[in-house]
Amino acid sequence: MRKLYTQKPKKYKQLQPEERWQIEAYCKMGMSISGIARMLNRSKSTISCEIRRGKHRRKYIARIAQNRSEKRRKESHKHNKWSDYKLLKFIEYHLKIEKMSPEIISNILKERFGIKFSHTSIYNLINKHRPEWNKFLIYRWKRRKKHHNKACVNAIPNRVDISQRPSEVNLRNEEGHYEADTVLSSKGGKACLAVFVERKTRMYFLQKIKDKSAGEMLSATMKVFRDSKEFGPLKVLSITYDNGTENANHELVNRMLNCKSFFCAPYHSWEKGQIENRNKILRQFFPKGTNFDLISDKEIHKIQTVINNRPMKVLNWLSPRELFDLIRSAY
Repeated sequence: MRKLYTQKPKKYKQLQPEERWQIEAYCKMGMSISGIARMLNRSKSTISCEIRRGKHRRKYIARIAQNRSEKRRKESHKHNKWSDYKLLKFIEYHLKIEKMSPEIISNILKERFGIKFSHTSIYNLINKHRPEWNKFLIYRWKRRKKHHNKACVNAIPNRVDISQRPSEVNLRNEEGHYEADTVLSSKGGKACLAVFVERKTRMYFLQKIKDKSAGEMLSATMKVFRDSKEFGPLKVLSITYDNGTENANHELVNRMLNCKSFFCAPYHSWEKGQIENRNKILRQFFPKGTNFDLISDKEIHKIQTVINNRPMKVLNWLSPRELFDLIRSAY
């Protein structure tokens, strides 16, 4: 019985420059394709394809055929950015250490080094090849809690709903409109952060408070807007809050700063989306579970400076601090 076996496919070996010179010489001698194939120990299809691709003015020219071959080879092995070690280390450093988003990293690569590597490509890189980098992203998938339509017990006197907020606040054409929030400590700590963001410049302000009480929130608001050693008195036209009881002194704030206050609807934190965005960036430096009792004011101010010096696409790649200083220098 005839033995059956699987024959391994022959590996294709590309034509060498000296073979092309021989093909040119044989063509000038009038030799057939079959004859050239026998002389070079190549298949007829290889010789036929080579002569067809290397013709110039109906004649096979070895020099031209070799140049075309080198060009095809070069174009078929394009540089793969995903395998560039230095580029990957650069992206990892700016994600992990600098806490930057893929969009900011993409812009830095383009502006500083002339490398086109879109933020979408960085996300694809993380999803397909570097899933361990996902924890460094600002926005990650998470399960949302469902809130039922229950009546919210409103403990804030004379609150004005956000629906009554003037349209110029939404358009961000004027400096001085702020959003306020609190960032909580871990279960073992009482201290938390009072945070504020200016809607036009995206300038972010942090102030540590002893606890989440209305008195502490009032004190932090005055320190940021009226008694700041770094910025001095700030222009405040309005502040948008959530419905936490720490904001119960909003009327007193309005009288002291000569501004107006507005409140989001219950469970509608997206209505003050600017500060929610800034808080996500803050959580890269102070993740959930951080005990703010153990964090110094100096360290908090350092993180505030880092966040305010991050370039933003929405600001034409200026940082909030740069735009904030430009506007303040104008008046």
